[in-house]
Amino acid sequence: MHTNAQPGINIDVAADLEAKFAWAPPLAPQTQNIDDDLAGPESISLDEIDAAFALLEREKEAMG
Repeated sequence: MHTNAQPGINIDVAADLEAKFAWAPPLAPQTQNIDDDLAGPESISLDEIDAAFALLEREKEAMG
């Protein structure tokens, strides 16, 4: 059995394992706040939505 002189877990090792082995579906929403795992589409502000649509319009105009 593995033992450790200090109680608890090694946070660096736990974060490394999570980064390597935690799978997120490709269409899963990306949260702006990484610490908020439960944030969903409702966490997106209207300003962010307006900015995204403005960017789409600019790209559409640039293409033709």
